[in-house]
Amino acid sequence: MKILILFFLISFAYLPPNHAANSTMRCLIGPKSVKGTLKRAAAVFTGEVLEIKTGSNFVEARFQVECSWKGVEAEEVYVIAENTAESPHYRVGEEYLVFAGIQNGKLFTGNCSRTKKVEYALEDLRQLGKGRASASLDLKSAPKPLDLTGASDSELQRHLGKIVIMRGRFSLNGKVGPFIIVGERPIYVVSDGSFSWGQPYARMEGREVRVTGTLRFFRDPERPRQDQAPTKEHEREGRLPDHFYFEAQTAKVELIEK
Repeated sequence: MKILILFFLISFAYLPPNHAANSTMRCLIGPKSVKGTLKRAAAVFTGEVLEIKTGSNFVEARFQVECSWKGVEAEEVYVIAENTAESPHYRVGEEYLVFAGIQNGKLFTGNCSRTKKVEYALEDLRQLGKGRASASLDLKSAPKPLDLTGASDSELQRHLGKIVIMRGRFSLNGKVGPFIIVGERPIYVVSDGSFSWGQPYARMEGREVRVTGTLRFFRDPERPRQDQAPTKEHEREGRLPDHFYFEAQTAKVELIEK
């Protein structure tokens, strides 16, 4: 019996080091106050995660910014995080208070970041005080837009000039430009020369999205009325078809996570 007890004592004495414990100890190093963390951070803001892209050892989260205390002017930002147990575990639809640094020119939340869900950050938010609200909150403060995904053309006509929601499959390659298919008709998202359809929109290709914005309608003044058949001359000229559309500069396009 004494030999057995001695064996267990020796085994416990030579247990391998606990890396999780060491990591926790590392997280205790650094500024404990919110003001100290704010001073060291490159950006501090609250926002909702709209999209997650996962790599082999990192995740990239796209945020809609709600309030900023430092380093963020845009309505949407991308944040890189290490894919480790110690890094923030972002989830689409969740709101976070983010303390980010800079790594390779990008916002970054590494191991032991003070970043946390807003619901667990009430004391930090109290110490931060009033921040600067994002312009993206304008839609949130307005009456909730109507979802007209299943509406008829005549009903859409009655809501022209109003902020509405429509859902459908997104594509960058339409006759007029990027569009979503709603029912069997395309609803376009029209841009001018100052708007760039970058990589975030390329990743939406063929996927279900939600568009929120002011509904518009284009009608060719020389095109025959709906109760008249188009002339062959009109078809040969390749004129744009009549269509409903949103303006890309003011519309919000977001993936629908299933």
